[in-house]
Amino acid sequence: MRLPRDITLIAPRHLSSAANATIDLGSRPIRVSDGSHAVEGVGSARLEMSPRVGLVVSLSLPATHEALDLARAPRRGELAVQFGSMARSARMLSRSTSFSSSGEVSMELVMRAGPFTICTSRRVRLASITTHLLNFPDFIGRDDFMLEMAGGLQRRHGRILLGSAEWAIEVQATPDTKRLVAELKASGGNAVTHVACIRRANGRTFSMKDAERILTQFHKLMSFASGRWCPVVGTTGVGIDGAVVYEEWACLPSAPWGGRMNWFDEHHGETLSDLFPGFVDSLTDPKIGAAVSAAHYWYLRSNRGGEAAGADGSLILSQAALEGLSAGYLAALGKPAGGNAAEKIRRLLGEMGIPASIPKGFKNLRNGLLKGAWQDGPHAITKVRNELVHPEKRSIVPVGKSVTEAWQLAQWYLELAILRAAGYAGHYSSRLSSRWVGEVESVPWAPKTP
Repeated sequence: MRLPRDITLIAPRHLSSAANATIDLGSRPIRVSDGSHAVEGVGSARLEMSPRVGLVVSLSLPATHEALDLARAPRRGELAVQFGSMARSARMLSRSTSFSSSGEVSMELVMRAGPFTICTSRRVRLASITTHLLNFPDFIGRDDFMLEMAGGLQRRHGRILLGSAEWAIEVQATPDTKRLVAELKASGGNAVTHVACIRRANGRTFSMKDAERILTQFHKLMSFASGRWCPVVGTTGVGIDGAVVYEEWACLPSAPWGGRMNWFDEHHGETLSDLFPGFVDSLTDPKIGAAVSAAHYWYLRSNRGGEAAGADGSLILSQAALEGLSAGYLAALGKPAGGNAAEKIRRLLGEMGIPASIPKGFKNLRNGLLKGAWQDGPHAITKVRNELVHPEKRSIVPVGKSVTEAWQLAQWYLELAILRAAGYAGHYSSRLSSRWVGEVESVPWAPKTP
């Protein structure tokens, strides 16, 4: 295998052998304490991938009085877990215990969601961090490169470069991305599909707090592109000498592979490069950051559509997200944010250059428009939502057939509003009109080319 001269392959620390295959995080001497009892033995950790991503810690202990007392203690509570010289206090969901004929106590701890940080000291400076993405699509973009394989064959390798004044992030496919994505499409679940390396743009070191901040922002970006929570797992940080000084074993909020309608087109990976700086700025902006973050959260919750709460429940989440974003964005502009829900959303769309008219393809919403049930898109969304929440307030047309269309329209508004808040003016895949992968169009507020 031969690489282009200016390219370096990012070496994943963890790889999925197959979709839903468990990832081994390694074994080390372990010390576990519940505040009353402390025991030492051999421990190992793994990331389970099915039915959902979760961290499991297993340990084997000599059957001392302390080990037996710990094993018989209540099954839920706070545990301090120390691997070698690197410690972290973590909480568990549950544990199971078994006793062997050789006199050992075996315990398996299913850890709660949230951080499980392994480090010698939080004061250590990092030169770079490597992390892994689960369930991201196999994309094509302008930063891809060709690998020269044996026999003169070439293979395209997906790559996205994300840059801002503060950070430089490189995302690469793994050697098995194509196969794993095919398996995920067939069976669902979770697998490591991509690896990313994060550094300071100026080459300087950074703190663990900085690392966790950019990981959260990166996770939100890739989730927004996926239309579902895109897990970031198995993060490793190295110091200036190249030694591993930081590991994060838990994963940020996740969702298994599944079909989602969203704005990101898999044949235009470069759109994330264009979006990244403004997206991070919008999340951290003191005036609109909280509103954008909330809209992003509810957008992902709502985008599950036919799953979970269904299109009707998802529409309620979508409208809440639009109202919240309206209040924050309009206030930041010094514009009035009062009025009913439809007026707030309509005013937001007007300020952002997003059309409020009902698209031609939505025949049920268009029928309601012709019959005078609503005036435009924001009015239709709120009218349909209100009848779901307050069934005594009947519309002049039955809204049952309009629920899915209203939800799709609200999600389209949300996608565009988040892109607009980030200052993005490029191409996107419209859920209203795109029929195949690769079909994109300019965002509505983009400058018109002559």
